[in-house]
Amino acid sequence: MEPNTVAAGMLEARIAGARNGVGVDFTKTYGPGGHSDYANPVDYVGTISGDGNLIRGRWSILEIDGTFEMRRDLEVQKVSDVEAEVSA
Repeated sequence: MEPNTVAAGMLEARIAGARNGVGVDFTKTYGPGGHSDYANPVDYVGTISGDGNLIRGRWSILEIDGTFEMRRDLEVQKVSDVEAEVSA
């Protein structure tokens, strides 16, 4: 789920792709019921940082493209690690 930047509410999106070493290549498609501005898939190609906490790259949709940066939320990761230890 992600915020709808064209109209109120949230959008459902699906991601499919692959990782090859430090490279990532994936496509995001939006679910039904979204605004027509979300009808086309978005392609992403990037590189994962050495510590695995950052991905930088380029996105493209039709004839438009730009850069992106994804950061891992380390606080969420810490909580997940603690929950896994408690469950074990």
